[in-house]
Amino acid sequence: MDRNAVRNAWRLFNLRESPFFQEPLQADTRYPMSLFVGRTADTDRLLGKIERSPASSRQTIRGAVGVGKSTLAQHIKAEAAVAGILSTPAAVSVGSALTVDQLCALVLRSVLDALLGGAANQASLRRKVENAEAVHQASQMVRVYQATTGSSGGLSVAGFGGSAGRATTLVTPPTATPSLMIQGLLQQLVRLAREALGRNAFLVHLNNLENLTESSAERAAQLMRDVRDICFMIEGYHWLVIGTDEAVRTVIDAQPQLASVFSTPPALAPLMKTEFLELLRRRYAALRVEESRPARQPVEPEAASALYELFDGDLRGSLAALDEATGELLGFGAGGSDAPLTLGDMMPFLARWYARRAEERLGKSPVVLLQKLARRHADKPFTLRAVRDEIMKGRNNAAARRFVEELLRFGYVKEHPERLQSGGRPAAQYVIAGAAKLATSLGWEQPA
Repeated sequence: MDRNAVRNAWRLFNLRESPFFQEPLQADTRYPMSLFVGRTADTDRLLGKIERSPASSRQTIRGAVGVGKSTLAQHIKAEAAVAGILSTPAAVSVGSALTVDQLCALVLRSVLDALLGGAANQASLRRKVENAEAVHQASQMVRVYQATTGSSGGLSVAGFGGSAGRATTLVTPPTATPSLMIQGLLQQLVRLAREALGRNAFLVHLNNLENLTESSAERAAQLMRDVRDICFMIEGYHWLVIGTDEAVRTVIDAQPQLASVFSTPPALAPLMKTEFLELLRRRYAALRVEESRPARQPVEPEAASALYELFDGDLRGSLAALDEATGELLGFGAGGSDAPLTLGDMMPFLARWYARRAEERLGKSPVVLLQKLARRHADKPFTLRAVRDEIMKGRNNAAARRFVEELLRFGYVKEHPERLQSGGRPAAQYVIAGAAKLATSLGWEQPA
C-alpha cells in the first residue's frame, strides 16, 4: 500500500492526533483534566487533608516512575482551585536547585505566577496585584538572584510594574537574599491574595524527585530541611512534594525535621487495567475529528491491556510504546489499513525498536549486562549487591551503582516498593521495567 495514502492514518479512526501522549493533564490545555481517570481514594485523601488543615498542610505523592503522580498533582490543584486555592501548572524543581537561595527563588517565582494567574482575567485586579509592594520586592528578588547566579526558567513576572510606569529597579542590599526575605514575602503575598482576589491560600507543587543519585538526594534533603521553617510552616500555604518512593524516603522520611510535619502515605498503586482502558476510551472520544461520529479504536483493547501488563502499570511507558507502534504501523497492520493494530502487529516492531534504542543509549557492553540482568531477574527483584556479584563480577560497588543509576535514568529498571530486610541497613531493591523486557525480547520471543 502507498504510505502517502495513510500518512495521516489517525483520520482513518476519526482521530485528529495520537491519543497516546505522555504529558500530564492540565486545566485549560489541549489535554484537559476531564480526561483524568480513577484515583478517587487518593484524591479524597489529599484534598481532605487540605480541607481539614486550612491554615497549611504538607503532603507527598510518591510512587514508581510513570504511575501518574504528576497528573494526580495537576488534578489536586484543579480541584483545590474550586475552594479558592491558587497554584500554577508548573512545578518547583527541587532537583535543579543547588542552594537554599535558589530553591527560595523558585518558590517565590511559583507563588508570583500563581498570584498573577489569579488576577489575569480582570485588568483592574491585575494592576492592583502588579502595583503591590510585596510583588515588586519578590519579583525584583527573583530577577536579581537569577541574574547573579545565571539561573533561568521563564519567569513570567519580569514585567511587573511596567504597565503603571513605576520603576522596576529596586535597591536591594547585598544581604537581601531570597532565603532571608522569603518568609516575610510569602506572608505578604498570601495576605494580598486574600485582600485583592478573595483567594485564601496557595498550593505549591515541588517535583523532580525522580531517580535522584545518592549525592543529589542528600543535597535535596539538606535543601528541604533548610527551608522547613522559612517556607513549609507558613500559614496560608499547602505543599505537595512529588517523587519516587525511594527519593521521598531519602528526602522526607529519613529527616526527622521533615517527617514530623509531612503526611507521607503509601506509594500510589498503578491504575487497574479496566481504568487504563477507560483512560484510552476518554482520549479517543476527546480527540474526534467529526463529533457526529464515534472514534474507532486504533489498537485492540486486548493488545493495549497486554502492553500495560508488560509494563507493570507504568502508564507513561505503556503510552510511549503504543505511540511508537502506532506512529510506525498504523494503516499497515495485518488486518488492513483501517483495522486496529493487534499485539502480533506491534510486538516484533517494538522488540526491534527498544533493542536499538537501548544500544544507542547505553552502548553495546552495557546492553549485554542488561540482557544478563533481565534474564536472571525477569520475575524477581534484585539489589545493588546482586548486580555487583552476579552480573558485574570483579567490579566494585561504585561501578555497579553507576550502572544501576544509568538503567534507572533511562527507565530500564525501576524501584521495588519494598526494601530487603537482611540485617543492618535495609537494601533498596529494583525490578526490570517494560522497556528492558522489550529491549531484551523478554516480552516477545521472536520465532526462529
